[in-house]
Amino acid sequence: MMRAEAERQADMSLPMWRPRTGTQSRAIMQMVSRSLGVSMAQIMGGGRYLEFVHARACIAMVLRAKGMSLCQIGSRLGRHHTTVLHYCDHFGTYERDRPELRLLVDVLSRDRPFDDAAKALQALKPHIDEMLACRPVRRASA
Repeated sequence: MMRAEAERQADMSLPMWRPRTGTQSRAIMQMVSRSLGVSMAQIMGGGRYLEFVHARACIAMVLRAKGMSLCQIGSRLGRHHTTVLHYCDHFGTYERDRPELRLLVDVLSRDRPFDDAAKALQALKPHIDEMLACRPVRRASA
């Protein structure tokens, strides 16, 4: 066997390098958490309040746009992949109630370094805060 062929076969046996998506997904989750005023524990927890669901749906949409599978997103959020599919399918309904979700998805879905995304979110923070303040408060009926 020739040396070049042996080197080619050796290179093929090595696993391909892939970027670590765990750190990327964690950073996205933290950015959404800070922007929407929802803690990471609430995002990862089992609460069904709309604020938590909307934050999870926003994260799911961003990670889906980054190319992650439903199962990968589900494992990051502690949810079943069909729940993630539900988030993605119903995101239009969620963004009608909360237009700031679309802003977050658009900013975080772009292919750019996290520092740039963080700066863009910081620039949008007053606008997002204004949208959150104008949102009607839903009270439980007695």
